[in-house]
Amino acid sequence: MRGRLRRAGSSRRCQLSDFLAASPTDTTRAFRQGLRETGYIEGENVGIEYRWAENELDRLPALAADLVSKRVAVIVATGGTAPAVVAKAATATIELGLVASLSRPGGNSQV
Repeated sequence: MRGRLRRAGSSRRCQLSDFLAASPTDTTRAFRQGLRETGYIEGENVGIEYRWAENELDRLPALAADLVSKRVAVIVATGGTAPAVVAKAATATIELGLVASLSRPGGNSQV
């Protein structure tokens, strides 16, 4: 993901679509804090679009398709296996932020 986004101070604004999830969680705050710590400031040099299924998992495919149609740089799927599987099925070209744990990401998780 790091290679697809530009650092703070860059002349080009980044677009990151994030959080294809069943509902907002503490992960949202942690993710945004991690971005800030690495120089990505929401609303300044990175845009984040949120898609919440509101615990209606059958909504996830349409939400994922919407993100794919916007040709975003990255999709971060949180909230369990279902959002990750749906995101992976929705695109083969957009980088997915699939990790087993945000505290120890270490690379893409296998879904």
